[in-house]
Amino acid sequence: MTGQVAVAVLFIAGIVVGVAGRFWRSIRVLLVGLAPLGSAAIVLYFIFEGSVSQCAGTGATFHCWETSYASAMIGNGYAVAGVAIATLLSLAPIASAWIGRPGPSTFAVIALPLLVLGLFLYLGPWFFIWPALIAAAISGPPTRRASLTFSRPTDDTPK
Repeated sequence: MTGQVAVAVLFIAGIVVGVAGRFWRSIRVLLVGLAPLGSAAIVLYFIFEGSVSQCAGTGATFHCWETSYASAMIGNGYAVAGVAIATLLSLAPIASAWIGRPGPSTFAVIALPLLVLGLFLYLGPWFFIWPALIAAAISGPPTRRASLTFSRPTDDTPK
């Protein structure tokens, strides 16, 4: 139950930060890298953290070693493909910033939860990346131009 509450709170926080990002460019710049960094942290955890111990030998030659999550998952093609796709989806804010359109982030916001629900046993941690994608999609990619530009002078243009 606490995981569900955490995801709900992060979901609401993602919406709030995304709306704030519509007004402040510095937040949009931060949101471009937040989901990819979170996904990289999850992948590194999978590579280095052990899930089960394997043992071999008998008597004096008996020894055990720890097997990482990644090596335990390597035999399951669906899990490996799911981790690869989830990692690529977390790179969507970078693609959005590169092309200047929110399309890739919006696609990732829709696709990531469907992928995670399909392979929840392996991709559960990516639910915590989803709010960062939501915030990036709402705020849009960072731009270099001013938010308001006029093609011709207006009534309040200084003279």
